[in-house]
Amino acid sequence: MYRQLSTLPLTSLLKPYSLPIDGKHINSKFIPKYRLSLIDRETPVEKLCLSSLRSVNIYIKRDDQLDTYSSGNKLRKLEFLFADILSRPECHHIITAGSLHSNHCKAVCVLAARFQRQAHVLLRTDRDNEDEQILQGNPLLSYLLGAKLYLIPKKANIQHDIEPRMKQLEEELGGKDKCYLIPIGGSDTIGIFGYFDCFIREIIPLIDKLNLGHLVVPVSSGGTMEGLALANYFTGNRLRIHAFAVSDSQNYFKTHFNTILSQLELENLNKLVDDDSLVDICDSYVGLGYGRMTNEQIDF
Repeated sequence: MYRQLSTLPLTSLLKPYSLPIDGKHINSKFIPKYRLSLIDRETPVEKLCLSSLRSVNIYIKRDDQLDTYSSGNKLRKLEFLFADILSRPECHHIITAGSLHSNHCKAVCVLAARFQRQAHVLLRTDRDNEDEQILQGNPLLSYLLGAKLYLIPKKANIQHDIEPRMKQLEEELGGKDKCYLIPIGGSDTIGIFGYFDCFIREIIPLIDKLNLGHLVVPVSSGGTMEGLALANYFTGNRLRIHAFAVSDSQNYFKTHFNTILSQLELENLNKLVDDDSLVDICDSYVGLGYGRMTNEQIDF
């Protein structure tokens, strides 16, 4: 759900941002200066009733209900990333990447069109440009919104293939002043503040109210897990956070988290990632891989 913003100057949409907790934990130079008001309500929390787990209270926070066109929870990160983009008047091109039907990529394309920016999206797939099946679902919507789509191999490596290709495209389009690179899933030192902020404003009030002890999330690019884990740590470690990988390995996500911590000059927390104190990352249920289903899952 969006606020009615379309008639306002873009700069008027940027709201100064300050951490909702004591800012001493994170160097002020890393705290986003602005937030773009795309979300106008807290998401509901519903109790899950399972006959097989009557002794356990399980609640679901319905971030999928935030929005339809921009894919729900993606807005949490993009409120901060697009605020950074709109604060740069010369920035016209937005470059990001993801799987062929990535909801993150679709969300970036929706917002780029809304705020008169040109989206460039690298999509991982084994299909080629001549395949008519490409323009379906999210790629079709992104194309209709004016995004430029670039097909890259499905097994393209983030560090060795995707990030260099994004940098190359940035140079072709005029350099850093005119381009803004959003990593896969929006999981960088700006994007993580989406769920950092959500934890403090929306989850902490529920801990005592619902007698919560654990928080369980899926992890695909890392930013949601990292924002939640840091906010939990800086507010007293009251919850045990569990992240279930839908792609990649535990080691990959630990490395990503430690990289984010180093970029935030929080290397002192690296050991808490390595010994699973900040978050318990489970990679035992990845299955065939991201976006791939077994026959049993399809039948179910």
